[in-house]
Amino acid sequence: MTLKNENRFDDFFEHDKYISLKNHLYNYLLRKRAVEKTMQNETKELVLEIGSGISPVLTSWDRIVYSDLSTSALSILKQIHGKGQYVVADAMNLPFEPNSFSHVICSEVLEHLEDDRKSLREIAKVTKPDGILIVTFPHRHFYFSQDDRFVHHYRRYELSEMISRLEEVGFYSVYVRKVLGPLEKLTQVHDLKNIYV
Repeated sequence: MTLKNENRFDDFFEHDKYISLKNHLYNYLLRKRAVEKTMQNETKELVLEIGSGISPVLTSWDRIVYSDLSTSALSILKQIHGKGQYVVADAMNLPFEPNSFSHVICSEVLEHLEDDRKSLREIAKVTKPDGILIVTFPHRHFYFSQDDRFVHHYRRYELSEMISRLEEVGFYSVYVRKVLGPLEKLTQVHDLKNIYV
């Protein structure tokens, strides 16, 4: 397969087999389950999921805005999922009013952004003062590999590094949870952590 788009995921969205496989991948299902469980007792206010692509991690919510850089991803998601609102948006320049969302979800997005700190400032701006941010990210610099380069990751994070970035913009850590464990590291070369802020 020849890749032609700057956004490598757009190349995959053109293939039905990828679309059918994507939402059944093990690490996606683990992240989705962790986010859904965290949100199950939250008050049903307006939520923003940044970088949802065709695989949002929160699908049980009705009052949600899915955002992504890819118009084709959001179009596919709207056909598959249907509920919520869909906004093409750059995570480093969010087009929403300040204090718009009670919850913001940013799952496996920050590592794709050249300026992740700018994105975190944007997230802080659109989150209500008492709002909650849920972040998942690839953990450990040590595991940076060809897979990361292929999907245009700029970085992986150490936990202390992510906590520091979040604190810079006014978030503080409430709950940290490992999503994948040692066995999954061996099979997937990924060690993901969630920070619930």
